[in-house]
Amino acid sequence: MSERLEKEYDPSLEGSATREYIALKEAWGEQDSAVQVINNLFGTTADRGEAEKIVIKGGEAERLERASKKMKEAVDAWLKALKESQG
Repeated sequence: MSERLEKEYDPSLEGSATREYIALKEAWGEQDSAVQVINNLFGTTADRGEAEKIVIKGGEAERLERASKKMKEAVDAWLKALKESQG
C-alpha cells in the first residue's frame, strides 16, 4: 500500500470509513495468508490429488472460506461507510 494511503487511513483518525478500512486490510491479510498456504501445498506436493486431499482434510479450504467470507463482509462494510461519509 502506498505511503499516502497509509497516512489517510491512520488508525488514530476518527471515522467509520477509517475503522472499516483497517478491518478490510486485516481480512485481506488473512485471505492472502490462506491462499499462500494452499499455493505452497500445491507447489510442494507432487501429486495434485494428494494436495487436494490435504487442502480439504487439513482444514485449509475451510480456512479460506472463512477468510473469504470475512473479506466480503469487510469490503461491504467499508464501501457502505465510504458512501455514508460522502453524504
